[in-house]
Amino acid sequence: AGQRVVGVAVIILALLIALPIPGTNAPLSLTLFILAIGLIRRDGLLIAAGLLLTAASAALMAGAALALTEWLFGALLA
Repeated sequence: AGQRVVGVAVIILALLIALPIPGTNAPLSLTLFILAIGLIRRDGLLIAAGLLLTAASAALMAGAALALTEWLFGALLA
């Protein structure tokens, strides 16, 4: 069951990395790296840290997407 949770987190990170939002790939890549090292070393603490960083990275991406959308539509409507 734990491997499925990590697999879903990796898929979410891969999809977020593919989005063309400037300046957001570094935190996502670092999170993916931490998850990968945790899986290779079979270290539960690193995997837990990677999962927490996945949630934080998703929140960062949501904030960046919201700010970009507001800026874009604000410029179009002005």
